[in-house]
Formats: sequence, C-alpha cells, structure tokens
Amino acid sequence: MKNLFAYMDTLSEAINLLQLPFKFSTSYMLFGSFLTQVEFHKSKYASEKNALFDNINNYNQKYSELINNCRNLNSYKVLEDRSNTGFFKTFVLCYWKTIIPDSLKSKYSSSYWNRDLSLLKQFIHDEKIIDAYCDFTILWHVLYKEVEEKQSDLLDKLNVLWDNAVAKLDNIDQIMFGGQREYSFSRKFSPIMAEKMHTSLINGGFIDSGTSLDDFCAVFSLPHGRTSMKPIKWIKLNKGVKNKKINKSALIDLLTLLGYTQEEIIGKEGSKYKRLNSCFEIKNNSFKANDFSVQMKEGGNGQLLNVKSEYHEELENMFCF
Repeated sequence: MKNLFAYMDTLSEAINLLQLPFKFSTSYMLFGSFLTQVEFHKSKYASEKNALFDNINNYNQKYSELINNCRNLNSYKVLEDRSNTGFFKTFVLCYWKTIIPDSLKSKYSSSYWNRDLSLLKQFIHDEKIIDAYCDFTILWHVLYKEVEEKQSDLLDKLNVLWDNAVAKLDNIDQIMFGGQREYSFSRKFSPIMAEKMHTSLINGGFIDSGTSLDDFCAVFSLPHGRTSMKPIKWIKLNKGVKNKKINKSALIDLLTLLGYTQEEIIGKEGSKYKRLNSCFEIKNNSFKANDFSVQMKEGGNGQLLNVKSEYHEELENMFCF
C-alpha cells in the first residue's frame, strides 16, 4: 500500500510543519530568542540577524517543498491500493495522524500572525527579515489549504468506497472494532460524517467537549482506536427552565433523525434501555420507561419514534437531514 502510505505520510509531515510556529521548542528553532524573550536588546541580537534570516528562509524552502509535494498527491493512485487486504483498516490507522488539530484551525485566521510581525518590526529593523517572515506567513497559509484540500479529496473518494463496502464486510467488527459491541449502535453513516457530527455536537453544546472522536466512533460502530467503549456524555440542557435538567428528548430526537428505530433505541424486551445507557451518560439520570411516552411509541418497534424535541430544527439543520 505504498500509495496510501506516501499520501498519508506527506499530509502528516505537512501538519507537523504547520505546528512549528505554535510550540515553544519549535518556534525557538525558527526565531531563536527574538520572539521568546520578555525584554529585547537590539544591540545584543544584531549579530544574529543574518542567522535569523537564513533560518526563516530555510523553513520557507521546506514549506515550499511540502506545498509542491502536496500538490503532486493523487488520490486516484491511493485507490489503486484498495485491493490489498486490510486497506480500510490501514487507512483508518493512518487517518488519525492527518487530522488537522483544532488548535491549527483557529490559527488560520488569527491575530497571531500580526502580533509576531509587529514584534519583528519593533525589535528587528531589517526589511529582508520582515519580507522573509511575510513569505513564511503566506507559505504557512498556502500549505494549510493544500493539506485541507488533499485530505478532503481523498476522504470524498474513500467515503463512497466505505459506503459500498460496509454491507459486504460483515466481519469488519472482528477486524477493526474493540469493546462492547453488543450494546453499540449499528452503523448508519460513514467515518467522514462521524467527524462532522462529532465537531458539530461539541460546538452545539450537545456532548461533552472531552468526547474524543475515537469514543464517538466506537458508540456508532465505526472504525476507532479503542479496546473498549466509553459512553458519550450528553450534556444539553432544557431551554428556559430555572432548575435546568439534561434534555433527554434531544438525544432521542438525534438518534431518530439518524434513522434508528424504536427497537434500536429502546431495545428488545429483557434488555431495554441498555444500549442507550451503555452508549450515553447522563449525569444521575439514566434512561427508563417514563422517558418514552405512549404517543412516542405509537408507530411500533420497527418504526421511528414520534419525537420532536425543542432542539429538533437545530439538529436537523446541523446535519442537513
């Protein structure tokens, strides 16, 4: 699977380089002590200006090379590897290394760049260094977009392959999944959709921000790196109530929007609510019979529950159901 490894290794290398300015140890490699000292003494650092200029230029060259490497990536070449045994498993294991961290996403449009440029202008009166840093800023943003586009391009193609393959790979659970399979929810969507849902639910305040993508995927029977399943903390509160409680109906609404039937959500006789309470944690308030009214269940076990919570439209718009 040389094409897959080459593609993913290039993206991983690019992401590591993108993090360079934001870690103390690596930012020091880039700027020396110019931007890490509380006090600046121009005369003391004057002799180091040429070294700083050369250093920034060296990194500019590295960024330029990686930009070209990313532009040369071909997702169709990766698809040539799909006939190899364990292709999807290998892809998933590599994929986690190529996710752009939230910390980088927030830096794309950030005052960080203006801050460092201002410091350089204030303490290093050297136009060639200023120009080199401006080039560095531009190259950083170009590389970020290249990584984002190449990752999206590959995921779009693999998303189609995944959807076609899931029905055929009945033994995928034994190959790729760990943990409490009996009480996880069946697959209803792709890993790509899972990543979008995970982010949206955290940003919308529906699930705890500490919920990892691995834990989220484990609950919904998607590839993950866990050996056991950890429940997702559902934290969404009721609207406009003084003594606010967790809104359980919103969770039931979400699962119904995802296409889970009454029986899949509530469970069969003898194991009712076990799946819900294994997959989702609601502080001091587990699911029980009175959370499901007669009206909600009037369609029957094989049908969808009749539920529309106060967050129905928000959830519906969130995922474009």
